[in-house]
Formats: sequence, C-alpha cells, structure tokens
Amino acid sequence: MAINYYLRFQKDLCINEIEQALSLNPNNANYLANSALFLMGLGQGEDGLALIEKAMRWNPHHPGWYHFVPFLYHYFRGEFKTALNDANGFNTPDYLWDPLSRTAALGQLGHRAEAEKAGAELLALVPDFKGRGRSIIQRMVYTEENTEMLLEGLREAGVEII
Repeated sequence: MAINYYLRFQKDLCINEIEQALSLNPNNANYLANSALFLMGLGQGEDGLALIEKAMRWNPHHPGWYHFVPFLYHYFRGEFKTALNDANGFNTPDYLWDPLSRTAALGQLGHRAEAEKAGAELLALVPDFKGRGRSIIQRMVYTEENTEMLLEGLREAGVEII
C-alpha cells in the first residue's frame, strides 16, 4: 500500500503504511529498501539512508537498485562525486535509473563526454524520455525540487526534457 500511496503523492498515508510494514516485518531487506526509497523522496533522507544501509547489510547480495537511495541522498546534498560512485554501484544498465543517475551526476560534475555517453544509453532505453522524463522522475523522487535538481544534471549532460 505504501507504493500505491507514494505514487499518488499521498505522503501521510504512505508514511503510515511504511511504519506498519516495518513494524510487522522489520528484518525484510526488500521492505527496508523500498521504505528507504520512499522516505528519501518524502524528504526524510537520513532515515532513508539508515534503512538502505541496514538492507544492504541484511542482504549483502542486494540488487543494484539499492544504490539509488544513497545516490539520491548524496546528489540532493550536492555531493556529486559521491553520488556518481553510488550510481556506478547500480550495475544494471537495462534499468533506466542506472544511466539516468550516471548522466545527472556526470553532468553536474562537468564531465560532458562521459555524461553524453550515459545520456545516449538512457535515451536508447527510453526513446521518448525527453517527453516523459519529468513525469518519470517526479514519480520516483516525489518533490518538484528533487525533480528539478535531477533535470538540471541531465541538462548539463545535454539531455533536454520538454
């Protein structure tokens, strides 16, 4: 239910569902990771980072997308070099958030050639990304401020969103 509420931008209901899920099953790495992602988008970055770190400890062979939470944490704090290191941990090039994260971080760091290459990977995965990118990003990172910050990195990399 937390996913449902998150995607509908119903913050309080989402947080209630996260709390309930974690109280019922506090040691499930996947619940921890999903909750961490939602908390990051909801502006509770410290809590999200703590949960994802716990999830990574509980499941040392975690999926690459777990790195998205620390990526967001560091990216939104302007720590783009660390965010790029986190983005490189995805290791799932067919998952749009992998090239998107690398593109945004590389763009912010001014590494234009590498950023353009990562941007081309993103556009190959999602050919209509330029028209749908804002909506896709906002569904994941929740706030307009977070969305704009990622879009800024993409623009710096040469990926313009309509």
